[in-house]
Amino acid sequence: MTPALRFEKYEITRIARRYQYPINETDLMALKPAVNKRGHLTKDELAAVAYWKAPRSSGHARRNSEDYVSEITGFAFRTNSERARIESLTILDGVSWPTASVILHLFHRDPYPILDYRALWSVSLEVPGQYTFGFWWPYVEFCRSIAASASVDMRTLDQALWQYSKENQRIEKSKARSDSALGNPGGSEMSLREEIIDAVIDGHIGRNGVVTRQEVIRYFKDRPQSYTGVILSNSEMDRDHSPTYETFTQRVGKGRYRIHPGIIAQRKADRGL
Repeated sequence: MTPALRFEKYEITRIARRYQYPINETDLMALKPAVNKRGHLTKDELAAVAYWKAPRSSGHARRNSEDYVSEITGFAFRTNSERARIESLTILDGVSWPTASVILHLFHRDPYPILDYRALWSVSLEVPGQYTFGFWWPYVEFCRSIAASASVDMRTLDQALWQYSKENQRIEKSKARSDSALGNPGGSEMSLREEIIDAVIDGHIGRNGVVTRQEVIRYFKDRPQSYTGVILSNSEMDRDHSPTYETFTQRVGKGRYRIHPGIIAQRKADRGL
């Protein structure tokens, strides 16, 4: 599939200004001068990167020894082989392809995009069943070309790609459902159900797979409470439910619901985590 920007290049800077990621990145960005001078990441820095990308799974990154982190990240920053650069990082515990792309994005002297389902959607790509260099490198070249022609840096482009998806992906999902009702099925954009599951996976809401009604209402405050306030209860797997809702929760207490582990596992696989 060939990447294609879903919006005009002249809109990149304007969209990036609206960027609001749930975890602040200021401290992470401030590490770059020291990392570039040293030539590798420390164990604590790797853990910080992993937490920013996926808080729930970031603990795995701490299984790596200090020497191992230094050796592997130092090699990735030094090598002239593009394939070795990205793939070597994935042998670190807790570092998937998306997290490896964040390391290069934030700390390598060359510009690299971030592998993220939102960013991929904004360039008309689907998350592959398994990331490969054959998927990665064309994506890098495409993003570099867009950033250069729009005269923006890669961080600005990444922010725009993420934000555009956040603002538009679910809207198209609603439209796709309306089209389907009219006999025009189509589209595979993300639903609120998927957004909740992703927020749990990424550690923005919930704990150990359990999320509360109030957490969902607060986190998705830009969505109608008449929807966010009932989606968990209306999606229970152990009770009759409205055909409007696709089941994915199990009630564990008043206002508390567990996202089914099998559904979380499948979503992680869909995202290449």
